[in-house]
Amino acid sequence: MKRLLPTAAIAIALAGCNAEMESRSMVSKFRILAVRAEPAELVADTPVEVTALFAVPRGESSPPLALDAQVAFITLNPLADLTAVTDVADLLTIRLVAVDESGEARTGGDDLSFTQNLLDKMTLLFGDQLPVYLLACNGGTIDIGILQEAMREVLATMDTSSLAILETACTGDGAVPIVSFKQIPIFRPADEEDPPVTGPNTNPSLFLLGIDGLFETAQPFSPIVCEGADGCREPVEFQVELTAESFEYYRDWSGALRSELETMYLSFFADGGEFGNARIRSDHAQAAQEIAADGRIAEEVEFFADPHLFTVEWLPPREGGRVHLWIVAHDLRGGAGWAQYDLDVVSE
Repeated sequence: MKRLLPTAAIAIALAGCNAEMESRSMVSKFRILAVRAEPAELVADTPVEVTALFAVPRGESSPPLALDAQVAFITLNPLADLTAVTDVADLLTIRLVAVDESGEARTGGDDLSFTQNLLDKMTLLFGDQLPVYLLACNGGTIDIGILQEAMREVLATMDTSSLAILETACTGDGAVPIVSFKQIPIFRPADEEDPPVTGPNTNPSLFLLGIDGLFETAQPFSPIVCEGADGCREPVEFQVELTAESFEYYRDWSGALRSELETMYLSFFADGGEFGNARIRSDHAQAAQEIAADGRIAEEVEFFADPHLFTVEWLPPREGGRVHLWIVAHDLRGGAGWAQYDLDVVSE
C-alpha cells in the first residue's frame, strides 16, 4: 500500500526521439534520450533551434555520474553555395556547445535559417530532410580537425552506419563519446486547400504528471511512501497528460488530399526502479481514420478537446531514495517533447 505525503523536489524542463532503450529504460550511464527541432519542420527563412537531451544517473538509487559534456552539432551551412562545391565538408558548419544542468544542449536560432532556394537545392543532396549529426563527449574535449576528417568519410558514403567514426574526435582519458543523427523534415505547404492542415508539424507538449491518480500542479511533488516491512514492492501508476494541441491533423505520406490524426508515443526512463512497459502508444491509433477536409466527427473533436492520458506502471527501488524520471513524447513525424522530474521514494 502506498500513500502520498506533501513535500519533495521536482525539476521540469519542456522542450522530443532517438532513444536507446540493462532494461533500455534504465539510465545507468551517459546517454542521449532525444533530439528536437523547433519548429519541428523546416520552414523557409524561419530560424530553427536544435536541442538534445542527455542523461546520467542523478538520483540516490544509482551512483551519480558527472554530466560534463561538450557537444558538436554538425549541420548544413545556411550560407553554403551548393553550385560551387569542391569539398563536401565545406557544406557543413560545426557548432560546439556545453550541456547545461538540466542535461540539454542546444544550437541554432537566428544563425540557423535557410532560404527557400537553399532548401530546394538541399533536397538533391539529402532528400526532403535536413540531416543533423551530433557528437557528445562526456569528460573530454572534441578535436575539430579529427571531426572534420571523420565527417568527410561519413558524407562520402552517406551511410549512417559509418557514424561511429565520429567517436574518434572525442579525446581525453576516460572520455565517453556518443554519436547520434536526426533528420528534420522540410515543410511543404499543400498545393490545394486542406483546412485541417494549417501549418508545419509542432512538437508534442507534456501537460501533467499524475501518481496513482493524484495530479499535483503545485511544486514540489509529494513523496511516494511505501508501507511494508520488505520495502517498496508494489508498483506506482504514472498518468501522463499531453496537451490537446499535441495531436494534429496532417497530410499523409502520399500527399493525397486527406488528413489523419497522428499517433503519439511516450518513452519512460529513470535511474532507479523498473517500468512495466517503458514505451507506450496513444490508444486512439485505430480510430485515427481518413477524414474529409470538413469532416471531423463529433466524437473525435470531443476526444481531443482535453489532454490525452497515458498510463504506465513503475516499481520504485526497494530501498527508496531519490529517483530521476525522464518522459519523452514523439509523434513519428520528427516532433518530440520531454519533461523530467525528481521523485522522492520513502520506504518505511
